[in-house]
Amino acid sequence: MIFCLVAAGCYGIEEMIPQAGPGMTVIMLIVLPFIWGLPFGLVASELGSVRPQEGGYYKWVQEAFGEFWGFQAGWWRTVSIYIDNTLYVILAGGYAASEWDLSAWQEFALKAVMILIFTYINVRGVKDVGIVSTVLSVIVILTFTMVAICGFMHWTGSIGPITAAPAENLGDWFYYIGAGISIGMWMYSGYESMSTIAGEIENPQVIPKGTLLSVPLIMIVYILPTVAGLGSIGKWQLWGTEVGNVGYSDVMSTYLGPASGVIFIIVSILAQCSIYNTYIASGSRGFFALAGDNLAPPVLVKCDKKHGVPYVAVLSVGIVNLVLCMLPFDVVVVVDVFMLISSYVLVYLAELKLRKTIPPEEYKFRIGGGNVFIHILCIVPICVAVMSFFLNGSDYFIGGM
Repeated sequence: MIFCLVAAGCYGIEEMIPQAGPGMTVIMLIVLPFIWGLPFGLVASELGSVRPQEGGYYKWVQEAFGEFWGFQAGWWRTVSIYIDNTLYVILAGGYAASEWDLSAWQEFALKAVMILIFTYINVRGVKDVGIVSTVLSVIVILTFTMVAICGFMHWTGSIGPITAAPAENLGDWFYYIGAGISIGMWMYSGYESMSTIAGEIENPQVIPKGTLLSVPLIMIVYILPTVAGLGSIGKWQLWGTEVGNVGYSDVMSTYLGPASGVIFIIVSILAQCSIYNTYIASGSRGFFALAGDNLAPPVLVKCDKKHGVPYVAVLSVGIVNLVLCMLPFDVVVVVDVFMLISSYVLVYLAELKLRKTIPPEEYKFRIGGGNVFIHILCIVPICVAVMSFFLNGSDYFIGGM
C-alpha cells in the first residue's frame, strides 16, 4: 500500500522531461529522495511508531501545536488528497483515450466505472484494499523492470542535454529546476498517508518498517527505467502523457513489438487504479478523524457496523472525484501541490517539537544522529518547500489558496 501511495510506477515523470530537460530530470530524481522523500519517510516512520493512531499526521501536528494547527494540517492534507486522487483517474483515462482513441464521453464513462469499482472495494475495508494493492504493485514493478532491461539492452548513447535549453545564467537554472520540481516533489510524496489508517491495522509498527523499505525501492523504480528509456529511444522533447507523446510504453513497443506496448498501457491504467484505491482509504480517514474531533461535518464519522469502515467519508471521496475528473491534469496538480507541501512543513515542525516532549523510551523507532542531525533532516526539506513556492509561480499560490 505504501508503494502505491507514493509511486506505483514512473507515471507523471514524462511531464518533467521536456520542461526541465532530461539531464535535470534525472538529477532531480536522484537528489530529491535525499532532501525530500527520505527525510519525510524517516519522520513519518518515527512519528508513526510512537503515535500509531487513526488520523496520523493530523494527530501529530495537533499534539505538537494544539487544535488550531492540527485543524490546518488535517484539512490542507485531506483536501489535497481528495484533489490529488482525481489525478490518477485523469491519468488512467488519458492513457486509455490515447491508446484506443476514446471520445470524451467514453473516457468519462471509463473514469466513472473506475471510481465506482474502487469506492466499493474501500467500503469493504482496508484488508481488501491491501490485497488489491499488493497484486497491482507486483505487476507494476515487473513491468518497469522490463522497461529498464529493454532500455539498457538497446542503449544508443546520451540521455540528452542537462536542461531543455542552454542555461546562460543563474536565473535560467532556477527556471528549469522550477519547471520540474513540483512534479518531482509530488512523485516522492505520500509516505505519511498510510499513517491515517494505523488504527485499523493489527500491528501498526509494520508501517514504519514498510516505509523504510519502500524509499530505496521507489528510487530504483523511478530512476532506472527513466535513464534506460531516455538512453534507448531519446526524443526527450516529445515525452509526455498526451496523445502522440513518447513515453515508457514506447520502449516496450519499439524493441518487443506493438503488443507489448498495449500490455504496458493496460498496466499503466492498473497502476493508476492501485494508487487511487489506496488514496481513497487514506483520504477518507483524514476527514473521519477530523469529524471525530468535531472539526469536520459530523456525518463523516459514521461507520459500517460489519467492517468498521467510515463509509460516508469513503463515498464523499468518490463524489468529489466524479466532479473533478474531467479537468486537465496540470490544473488539478496546481491546486494539489500547494496544500500538500504546506501540510508537510507542519509535520516537520511537529517532529522537532515532539522530539522535546515525548520521552525517548516511548519510541519503537527513533532516527539516530542526535539533535543536530534531526534539525538538518527537517530544516532542509522545509527550505526546499519554501523555495518551490517561489519557483512554481503565482498560479500555485492562487490555485492552492
